[in-house]
Amino acid sequence: MDLVQTINTLFPDEHSLDKLDEVLLKLKFKNYKLEKEIGEIIRGQGGAVDGTKELDKAKKAINELYSKILSLKEKLEGIMVKEVTKDIRALDNAKKNLSSTITILKRSQMLLTAVEQIDQLKEDYFEIFSMVQVAIDLKSYFEPISKDSNRIKTLLNKTENCLNNLQKRIINEYENSFSRQGHFQGDGKKIVGCGQVADLFGNEFQMKIIEFYCNLQLQDYRALINVSTEISTLENMNRRFAWLKKILKTFEQEHESLFPKGWNVGKHLAELFCIDTKKDIMEVLLRTEEFQVKVLITALKETVAFETQLIQKFPNENSEISNFYRVISSCFEPYLSYYVDEEQALKNSDLEKEIDEKIFMSSTDLFYRYKQILKNCCSITNKKALLEISRIFGSTLIKFLDQLLKKIDSFQNKSIYIYCVLLNTLDYCHKTTQQLEEKIKDLIDVDLKEAVTFQNEIDSILLMISNSIKDIVKFIETESSPMFSIMTKLPWSTQSSVDDQSSYVASLNNLLKQSIEKCSETIQSKTFFQSVCDKFVDSFLQVLLQNIYKCKTISEVGAEQLLLDCQSIKKQISVFSSIGTGEESLTYSKLLNKGVAKIESLLKSVMTPAEPVDGLVENYILLNPDSTINQFQKVLELKGIKKIEQQLILDIFSKKTNKLQEKIPPTPPPLPQFANKINDNIKKLMNLNFK
Repeated sequence: MDLVQTINTLFPDEHSLDKLDEVLLKLKFKNYKLEKEIGEIIRGQGGAVDGTKELDKAKKAINELYSKILSLKEKLEGIMVKEVTKDIRALDNAKKNLSSTITILKRSQMLLTAVEQIDQLKEDYFEIFSMVQVAIDLKSYFEPISKDSNRIKTLLNKTENCLNNLQKRIINEYENSFSRQGHFQGDGKKIVGCGQVADLFGNEFQMKIIEFYCNLQLQDYRALINVSTEISTLENMNRRFAWLKKILKTFEQEHESLFPKGWNVGKHLAELFCIDTKKDIMEVLLRTEEFQVKVLITALKETVAFETQLIQKFPNENSEISNFYRVISSCFEPYLSYYVDEEQALKNSDLEKEIDEKIFMSSTDLFYRYKQILKNCCSITNKKALLEISRIFGSTLIKFLDQLLKKIDSFQNKSIYIYCVLLNTLDYCHKTTQQLEEKIKDLIDVDLKEAVTFQNEIDSILLMISNSIKDIVKFIETESSPMFSIMTKLPWSTQSSVDDQSSYVASLNNLLKQSIEKCSETIQSKTFFQSVCDKFVDSFLQVLLQNIYKCKTISEVGAEQLLLDCQSIKKQISVFSSIGTGEESLTYSKLLNKGVAKIESLLKSVMTPAEPVDGLVENYILLNPDSTINQFQKVLELKGIKKIEQQLILDIFSKKTNKLQEKIPPTPPPLPQFANKINDNIKKLMNLNFK
């Protein structure tokens, strides 16, 4: 069977494809019928092999025929869909092109009509406004497609010429509406319409009208300053500014309504005025041979105040710096060195007067003066002049403090109160100088912030504070000298008995108590008071030790008495650091215990009997493990041992210390019996309560 021929017979043309489903149904029915007949034949033949083969062959032929018909159906359907969609796309493109062409024709007609209306409506600018708006919008629409059409190019050129002519007409309307003196003499309604139309042309065209108006209003002012009249001097800065205020008032009352609000004509007028004024002031400053600083600063202050008024009157919509910030005052900057020099001279002349009148309160007066100068300077500039003023502050402060110290040194009757007030003054200057540095850094221009520093001055003040604390301690020691003089003159070598305390101790304790209490009452900083206490206890105990060495010969009983005196003094000064706070300082306690321990070791060594010599040496080494031979010799001198006898004892000391250096035993050797007895007596003395 020829399948292709059969298909062509069943479907001779395209229209016969409509019967495709019907043919498929018939084939399925015929296939079913054949299968049934074949089955009956096979059963009749009793399962013959040839019948089965014929059946399979027939099934295969039918399936091939069915598959080819389905394939043909799919191909035909695909071809039909493509043809249909191709036609649809062609129709859509044609429709779009037709719509675009119609739109272009309509809009070109609208643009042409708008251009003709603009030319015809000569002075009716409110009607022209809508036509110009249409023309500008359509012009923007046609510009991208003008390359492909000469007619559109021609239309755009005609539109451009029309709009240019309209701009010239608007400029002429404004020029003809104002007199040469700047007075308005035209038709207000017409000019308002011109402004609305001009607003459509953008910033560049708007600025032409604004500059015309501003130049017209400023012509008289420019004429005045160009001929060097009285108004152009520094003494008459306010007359300049009053002139602008008058012009702005006229603008706001008579002319502001002639311009669209968004043009900010008043602001532009003020900006041009500031530019002209700055240029003229620069020329005036260049011509000035000798400056009067008062006139210069007054003019600058008036200028800064005027700029501030303009900033407030014409605020920026965004957060940017105003155009009026330092727009005029910046030209004064190169000449502020005259102001700086005058402040320097004035401060130098006032310094001696302040010191003569008030010694310590003069520091507050000085910083108050700093504050006033800083305020004045910041009102006129925050540039280099402010930096120079800050440097003057630093140098003047150090000079003030140096002169203050010299003045105090010249006092004949000094007191601890004066030294404490000096410490307060230095503390105040230190804190206030740090605050002043931060304040100036906040006020000065960002580019100069890093150049502001008072570190050298602060370091100098800290050194003065340290010296002041030493002076307080030295003063107390000086006041204690008479008591120490009494102590060194007492007959310690012939002391026969031990009392609660010697005669000088009560006076010394009373003096120390009054001095430290006065410090606590006067010194404002608790930190510095504690520093005074620490420095005092360390230095005073060294002085006490040195005066013990000055006592020449001290007997064993005398050493016991000195030990009791030392304990009484320790008890008195142990509470000094807690005065005013009630809290004992750990540092103070360590210094106190360390200093007293040295004195006690010395006195215990003096209390040791000279015989036997080995016992004396061993006990001294035990009490003073780090002592030198010279220090041991001083102990021998205090004990009254003669020079000849000292040499033998010193030799023994050298031998024993050398052995200790070669080999340090794990535990110290036991003390001789007499040494133990002495230590027991010392412990009993230390445990006594003294009133």
